[in-house]
Amino acid sequence: AIIDTPTAISRFLNKQVATIYEELTNGFYHSYSDDGHIFLHYPQHIIKSNQPMKAFHLLNDRSFISTRLHSVGIEKGTQKHMYDIDLLYKTPLFCEKMSGMHKSNIGLIEELVRSVVFAIVTFDNLEYEGSTEMSAVQMKNRVKARGLVIIGAAIQKYTLWNLSMECFSKALQYLKLAELPSSYPEMLQVIRYINTATLYPLHLVPRDSDEKITLKHAASLREGNLSSGVPLVLSSHPGRAIVPVKNHLDELSFFGAYCFLGIGAEESVIEVFYDGKFITRAEDGAVMNVALGWVCEGAEITIKPGPTNEKERLQQLEMTNRMFIINEDGTVSVASHQHFVLGLTYYPKLYLVDQFSPNRAIFKNAHALVQSEQSGGNNDEEDVELELISHPGYAIAPISVPMFLPFSLVLWKLGLGPQESALKVVCRKRKVIFRSNFDLYLSTYFPGLTAGNPIILLGSNSKAFFKKLIVNSTMCHSPYFVCNNDGSISPLKAPHLALGFQVPNFIHLAREPVSEHIYDSLKIRKPIKTTLLYLFSLKYFFDAN
Repeated sequence: AIIDTPTAISRFLNKQVATIYEELTNGFYHSYSDDGHIFLHYPQHIIKSNQPMKAFHLLNDRSFISTRLHSVGIEKGTQKHMYDIDLLYKTPLFCEKMSGMHKSNIGLIEELVRSVVFAIVTFDNLEYEGSTEMSAVQMKNRVKARGLVIIGAAIQKYTLWNLSMECFSKALQYLKLAELPSSYPEMLQVIRYINTATLYPLHLVPRDSDEKITLKHAASLREGNLSSGVPLVLSSHPGRAIVPVKNHLDELSFFGAYCFLGIGAEESVIEVFYDGKFITRAEDGAVMNVALGWVCEGAEITIKPGPTNEKERLQQLEMTNRMFIINEDGTVSVASHQHFVLGLTYYPKLYLVDQFSPNRAIFKNAHALVQSEQSGGNNDEEDVELELISHPGYAIAPISVPMFLPFSLVLWKLGLGPQESALKVVCRKRKVIFRSNFDLYLSTYFPGLTAGNPIILLGSNSKAFFKKLIVNSTMCHSPYFVCNNDGSISPLKAPHLALGFQVPNFIHLAREPVSEHIYDSLKIRKPIKTTLLYLFSLKYFFDAN
């Protein structure tokens, strides 16, 4: 058993045990006979002896992981491994001791998760006595799926939504390889987990909207003067909560640092304080904010760094886009526009993702879009529906009302919507255009072609030709797009990316071998390049934000 006596004695005794095992194995874990203790408790001895660096390297050692899974079984071994990772993460000196590795704490957790996923997928030492070769293969696939589900569920607390989704996606792939019917309990369990890892956008809706959310602990927040943060768990959507979309703040010039908020599993709930004006994250003082300061239906909600001195505190008192009212019914209104409250849309957003990601969108009518490009601008040509074969029954569709913003700018958010709401577009000079009373262009939310950048419709509704020209050329960062042979669509200047979602394409999973690698499809891989003219034209607005 693990030694949990007073701290100094505990550290000494656990270090003695750890040293004995280190000398016995000398790093060759596969050749060490299991004594019933080492592969269950060895990492805990190292962690409790205050050696986080050594514990990290052990938990990242694929030889140790593989031998652990073989000795105690994939399910139990994975459970123990994820417990040890969590124990290491909670170690008080983890941040200090690991600082030399030049990665964030969550980045280190991601590395450990990738190692254990690799070990499960490449694991080949499963034997089942009395089983036929076919049934043994099926059982192996099912057991691997269970291990991946354990990992996916365990890492949701770290806000690793996309890695969690990757684990569940691989688990579903294994169950399909095992030829289990869709009604089988294990299949239904994985589908439920996929639902928990799906993030829904948090944005402003009218107060009478069916999409508004209500907070479970609104009364406690309204009372204030609490010693600890209050979790933003929802009473309107049991099991769901307001969560950060990422585990860190991104930063862009003139936009500042920010992180979008969404609706996800309550395991990753954000905990906050409320002083009657500002909703502040307890963890770091980041403040809830209406994105870009544009308070209108469909505007998204972010958190931004809170004030760090008296000058910044006084400046924040003028920022109405950061002021909220928590109402008696549990809804949350914008203080300056109380007819708008926090709400959600049930359809995931459209993003740029890795071109080979299972999250990419495969279009049914990609060839028709190519033909519309080649037609030479025939205005009588029928627009093309962005229906998907990667996500049957769904299409690229608007997931908000059009947002009419300053500078005659019109923004329409896009996502994975029902087929009957499919967006209809044409392609002209490699620009994807939605035609209406005014043209809207398929654009990136932020300047730059990076994985994780949301894709929207953007354009000008101005009737003045030159004003529309200036707005479209400086504010509408709409890239050129090309259709790939597989039916996906990529930016011309970023062929390594494609249109996609946080939700994977599950339809072809059984046809491909399970990859041993795991990565975040929405993670920014390159620095975002900004357009100076665009930034200059918007500087006035962003200064107030």
